[in-house]
Amino acid sequence: MFVKGKILCDTVTNYPSRQVSTAVKAKGNNLKDFFVTEPPFAEKLQSRIGEREIELCPSRIETSYPKAGETNAGDKMYIVNNDEYKQGVSVEVCGNSGEKCKLSESFPTGYQAICQQKYSLKRMVGIDRNGESIVDHFKVPSCCVCSVTVQI
Repeated sequence: MFVKGKILCDTVTNYPSRQVSTAVKAKGNNLKDFFVTEPPFAEKLQSRIGEREIELCPSRIETSYPKAGETNAGDKMYIVNNDEYKQGVSVEVCGNSGEKCKLSESFPTGYQAICQQKYSLKRMVGIDRNGESIVDHFKVPSCCVCSVTVQI
């Protein structure tokens, strides 16, 4: 179901689209507010970096329609996203997670600066192990930070 190392997957082999539609319909109108008819506002988001600031870890803002994801509890689950029901989310993906931050050589000796992907939680409709639609909190890439550690 998942690509190794990914928290959200937009493309899933053998995605159970029919089962997903059936599970959502079984809940009636209780879930209608989760589904969108237009894309999220990713296009309107702007860089958080000012003119005189330097971005230590590059990132990109995208709109994602994930079909599988990891919940806050660490469970891997299908997310409702097919032709009939769409859940779009704006994500900020780290361009070089796990690599050295820009200007890391400028840090004092003994400090290591590494780019790291951070996540927020987004409520979305997923499909549980019993094939029923449920609302859960899924991890969503939210920003890229330069994390500094002391090497002793």
